[in-house]
Amino acid sequence: MAERADKLEAAIDHLVPAILRQDLHCVHTFLDTYDTFASTGEVLDQLCARFGCYYSTYEEVKRSQEQRDMAIYAILNTWVEKYPGDFVQPPEFPSLHTLLAYLQVYVPGSDLQSRAQLLLPESQCPPREATEPEAGGEEDWG
Repeated sequence: MAERADKLEAAIDHLVPAILRQDLHCVHTFLDTYDTFASTGEVLDQLCARFGCYYSTYEEVKRSQEQRDMAIYAILNTWVEKYPGDFVQPPEFPSLHTLLAYLQVYVPGSDLQSRAQLLLPESQCPPREATEPEAGGEEDWG
């Protein structure tokens, strides 16, 4: 079990630097193969947990927090765009809910959040807030 966790950690350690050097092939290869050693939920949890953490193997690069944030967004964006089925796990859709919660905190209102929301079946979507008329909303204009 520890071997799987180590493999996942090592793979994720390479994702952000790959994005920063614009190596999308590395990201696609990871997304094509991660399910041989980890679940969608495990990968997503690991990415979310490491958001904002400094990748010690690349300390010498001194990338800004903004660059790392953009890299995480690019990884998640690629994942949702190219592999949306990874997030469709009925009946509860746990990975999709984790992703949506993460996006709500870190990039609310983003295109990625909107696309991820579309993956939820209507029965899983949060209820829309009804706009209530203001008290005394009907005024006598005559």
